[in-house]
Formats: sequence, C-alpha cells, structure tokens
Amino acid sequence: DSMELWKRLGERAIIGPIGNGRYPLPGSIVPNPIPGIPGVPQGTPLEFNSNPTAFRGAYIVPMMGPIADALAQELASFGSPTDLTFRGVNLFKTASDLYPMNYRPPQSQHFSFGVQQRLKRDWVIDGNFVWRHTINLDMGNIDYNHWNAASGPVIPACKGSQALDPSAQCSLDSIEMRTPAGRNRYAAMLLRADKRLSRNFELTVAYTLQSRVGYNGLIDATNWFASWGPQTNHHNLMVSGIWRLPWGVEASLISSIRSRGPVTVGISGIDITGTGLGSSILPGSSSGAFNMSMGKDDLSRLVADFNKNYAGKVTPRNQPIPTLALPANYEFGKAFYDQDVRITKTFSYRERWKLALFTEFFNLFNIANLGGYSGDLRNTSSFMQPTSRIFQVFGSGGPRAIQFGTRLSF
Repeated sequence: DSMELWKRLGERAIIGPIGNGRYPLPGSIVPNPIPGIPGVPQGTPLEFNSNPTAFRGAYIVPMMGPIADALAQELASFGSPTDLTFRGVNLFKTASDLYPMNYRPPQSQHFSFGVQQRLKRDWVIDGNFVWRHTINLDMGNIDYNHWNAASGPVIPACKGSQALDPSAQCSLDSIEMRTPAGRNRYAAMLLRADKRLSRNFELTVAYTLQSRVGYNGLIDATNWFASWGPQTNHHNLMVSGIWRLPWGVEASLISSIRSRGPVTVGISGIDITGTGLGSSILPGSSSGAFNMSMGKDDLSRLVADFNKNYAGKVTPRNQPIPTLALPANYEFGKAFYDQDVRITKTFSYRERWKLALFTEFFNLFNIANLGGYSGDLRNTSSFMQPTSRIFQVFGSGGPRAIQFGTRLSF
C-alpha cells in the first residue's frame, strides 16, 4: 500500500525552520507561569504522569495566556521561518511523529490452496487453507531517546542554560519516531458446505479455524517484539439458509458463533522493565495468553508469585509496586452468539409486479454479547468485568430488535 502524504506534514515544524508550523510540546518543558497553585510552585514543569497531585484542569485556563506569550517571545528571537540554521527540534529538544528516512509502507504476501467436491446433485463441500504475512506495519510513536528509562536518555538531558540554546546537543524529553517494523501472520482452515436451492430449501454452513499472531504494542522499549502473541479468536461458525414455504412465504436465517478472543493481563502505573513505559504486563504471562494458552488457575498462580516476589518493592524507576488482588468473580470475556431471522410474504401481480412484506428479528434470543473488559489488575473492581455490549447499535449482535418493511419491484 502507499502512504498518505499528509502524514509527513506534521514533522515539518520539527525538522523545518524554527516557527515553521504547529509544534507539540510536552508538559516537561513548559514551566508553571503563575504562583499559588497547591503542590505546583511557579516554574515547576507541567507534567504529572508519575504520582497523584492536587493539580486540577481548571488551573490550566489562567496559564494559557502567559504560556503562549512566553513561547511566542522565544520563537521571535530566532531568525525567520526560512532560516535553516536551526530547526524546531534544536530549540525545543523534543519531538513526536517523526518519520525515518527509510520509512516503508506496509506490504503483505497472500497464499491460499483449496479443494472442492460435489456430494450428490445439490451439495458441494470445499476446504481451503489461507496464509497471510504482513510486514512494515506502523508501530506508532516509539521514543528512541528513552527519556523515561531508568538508565537515562540516549541524548543527555539539558542542564541550566542549555535548555534555551539551540546549538546545545541535549534533550528535554522524548524523541518519538513512527516505526514501520510491525508484522503479523495469519493462517486459517476454512471449511464450507453449500446446498443449492432445491426442494424449496437452501443452506450454507461455514467453519473457520484460525490463528493470527503479531505485534501487540510496546511492553518493553528495548525489545519491540516482546508483545508477540495472539491477535484473534480461534473458532468461527456461521449457518445461513432459506426455506420457501407455501402461500408465498419465505423464512431465512443467519446464525453466528465466535469463540472468546485473546486477553492480556497487565498492571497500570508501574514500569517493571524500567524502559520508560506507563504500564507492565503481568510477569510470567505473555501478550494475549489468557483464553489461548493460560486460564484462571494460571492467573491465580502468577498473582501469588507477583505478590511474593515484587509487591512492596520498587521498580527500576523507583515506583512503589502494589499488592495485587483478584475479584471474587471475573471472566476472560464471552463467546459471541447471534441469531437473525427474516420472514417474508410476497404478493405477485401479473408477471412484473411484486410486493414483499417482511419482518426481521436481530439477535432473536437477546443474548447479551458483553464487552469492554479491562485486563488491568491495578483496578480490582473493574478487572475482567463487562462494561458494555459488543454492539450498541441496531443490528446483528446488539440488543434484540425487530423491524418491519416492504419492497415493491417491477
């Protein structure tokens, strides 16, 4: 695939002349310009991502004017927007959404092989093997400077007057690059049986046994593919059919069943790897392991091990590590079930005119296909508890719905 050109426009303010476009600034380089805020003395960086504070959103309002004036004054002291002596990144010493010179768009290789056999006059079965390998997926912004890592940033932090010196080789925060190194692999066996319309009956039964594994986000800034793991469920079954009844009545159905998908269990607010991330995966588990290779017994064992070996200590970044607790009742998601039915009555007038009246039932049995499960062990009350239905809109899988309609054809 190709890459949209506009995506690179965001970096022109960073690598272009100072003042050339909008520049995203982290709170770490923006000092509090007004006094009197509890716990945030004047001059304190406006960054609160490690510990609770008394800072409220309302405090931002009176700050915006002084912050904008100070930045405008700072920009005005450096040449014109066409002067390439210094770039935006030289002045602010932090950046995000940069693109490497060798950025490559994603590409994939596809392969499939299938066989088909007719059984009787009106039945056909077929089986297919499908394989797909995708590379160069955008992994999002990755901090190449490791600003928050326990070992310190790659580019030394600025000291004193270096912060406002565009010629100083130092940094004030992260240097984030859009990284096209993600990949995944999909393999599936597709089985299908088709009965063509005969004796007023038509039926299709399709089953998929599938596996997709790949990059699931950054869980260790020094090992991008530490999150390699499952990305989808294993089993899908679909049944659809049409039954033509007497007196111009036709009944049709679509029935869908999907098994539970992979679940990752983690802990927010602590960085066990010390590589500068805001959360950690539960030690001993892997990305997407639960519902795939691990279950509730494994989770109970891993939580007990964590409380024994980690709780009460600190991370490499001196963050206190909490004691974990599992709720009395929780589930690693639910399987998906849906049954849609349609009843149609057709009236014919001569050869060309037909009027169809129909009734449709979506999720006929009103099965609650729940979703919104959180795998954050830090919040016991919400851990693996449903907070929504998979689909909240009118249609398949959502709350039971009925609609009536008519169609005139000529």
